[in-house]
Amino acid sequence: MSTQVVVTVFIFVEALEMYEAYKNVITPNFVTYNTLVDALISKGKQVELAANVYNEAVNKSVINHWKLEGNVELMNLHHFSTSMAQIAVYSLLNSLLTIHPRWDVADDLIIIVGKGRNNRDSSNGTSQIGSKVIDVLEGFQMRYDFVQGNTGRICVRSEVLRQYVKRIMQ
Repeated sequence: MSTQVVVTVFIFVEALEMYEAYKNVITPNFVTYNTLVDALISKGKQVELAANVYNEAVNKSVINHWKLEGNVELMNLHHFSTSMAQIAVYSLLNSLLTIHPRWDVADDLIIIVGKGRNNRDSSNGTSQIGSKVIDVLEGFQMRYDFVQGNTGRICVRSEVLRQYVKRIMQ
């Protein structure tokens, strides 16, 4: 194992230990959770640990990725970091396999990722957040479309969500 890998592992383990030691003294906020998730994903590739941290923030209502537009609920990741957006989608998809899923597979899932006007990924015409969300969806072998005329919104059809749950639960 290289020295750089050892140092990187040490840094995110130390950050996690500091978080655990101080989370009852200082109230963690969006920035705290975002920084920790980012460190766990980008430096340590600790996806499950990052998902646990993210879910803790959601359960404490520090992070809310839902937006109501009319009577339609959307997953709004537009202002998330790329790491936080990845973990948000990863956590939501994993929740579909639990007794209390965070989404009803009877409905299409629309994910707001932004169009990337200032930071577009030229490989697929969406934002950098959109590219990372697409990576997660493809990792779960899920088909998706962009909402017609809007590369800032990704749609996962309800039938795709139902097929995913059926495929995994067999």
